[in-house]
Amino acid sequence: MHEFNEWLQAKKKAGISLQNLNGGFHYQRSLPSTNLLAMEKLAAGSQEGTIVLTDHQTRGRGQQGTTWESADAENLTFSIILRPVHIEHRLFALSKMVALAVQDALSAACPNEEVLIKWPNDILLNRKKVAGILIENQWEGGRIKGTVAGIGLNVNQVSFSSDLANKATSIALSTGHSFERKQLLWQLVASLEKWYETLYELSVNVLDRQYLSVLYGYHEPVAIRWEGGEGSYPLLGVNDRGHIAVQLPGEIRHFDLKEIEFLLP
Repeated sequence: MHEFNEWLQAKKKAGISLQNLNGGFHYQRSLPSTNLLAMEKLAAGSQEGTIVLTDHQTRGRGQQGTTWESADAENLTFSIILRPVHIEHRLFALSKMVALAVQDALSAACPNEEVLIKWPNDILLNRKKVAGILIENQWEGGRIKGTVAGIGLNVNQVSFSSDLANKATSIALSTGHSFERKQLLWQLVASLEKWYETLYELSVNVLDRQYLSVLYGYHEPVAIRWEGGEGSYPLLGVNDRGHIAVQLPGEIRHFDLKEIEFLLP
């Protein structure tokens, strides 16, 4: 992916550039984690919109300490620095924004496929996980100083480890043909800018409506498991703290991230 730098420069010379998220690309052939390096750059004062990109992420991380499996030079693994100081403590709105950006870009790239968000911010392509998002924040004096949003998108990988084979997919597996990663990256960054502008304008209602419209299990039964129970129940929405509301028999119950597990088919 050494051609990324030349490709980006060609885009800029052609007059194609991003207005707000244009902090530049920092590419390394291999990295333990793009989020780790991006967090270091955030602490050092790097510009908003700075993107850390690698072909081979050797210790990629997911939610709740999980790992992110990604084949070398077949997928997109990158992190972007944001400074959303305006959102105050509406942190789940930030999570929604990134998930919507990825869902939006992927829907454009795969118009004939079903693309949904699995709470809180995994992306499903035809009901299998195709992308994961890890958001980490830096704080200063009780206020958010900056954010790193890490995105892993399975693009051309067609083989997964045995424990993921029935749960994970890629764009190539779902559509039957490979995709140009550079173009997908550009679509993703442009989509991030669009949805970040919506967040910047504090159009929270717009984010909420769109998020629910593509939320896996919204008002339809999905298989879940929690301590003391298991079954198929509809999801009713997400509150400001990011807790998912589930319609259980006789009650509506809110679950935090570590309190519920989705049992994907």
